[in-house]
Amino acid sequence: MNETARFALSLTKKIHQDIPNQLPPDEGSHSHNQLVFSQSLVKHTRGYIEKVVNQINGTYEQGWYDACAVMIRRVIETLIIEAFSNIIRLMIK
Repeated sequence: MNETARFALSLTKKIHQDIPNQLPPDEGSHSHNQLVFSQSLVKHTRGYIEKVVNQINGTYEQGWYDACAVMIRRVIETLIIEAFSNIIRLMIK
């Protein structure tokens, strides 16, 4: 094996070892404050709603107000869909 190939292999191994330490967590971090929505409003509901509320609080906390507004719109759309789905289920019974 020539010197360039050895160097490339060692560099690849180093990068592979460092990747897990540099990536953000899969779930993201939890917001420190609950400035927009209290987490207790959505606790033990649907997991995706809990995640969106956490993102709403986190984006507001960081001052990313446009992103916060988008997440609020997303949770409102989700709640509208959930409400209509439940109404239709009640009507079918």
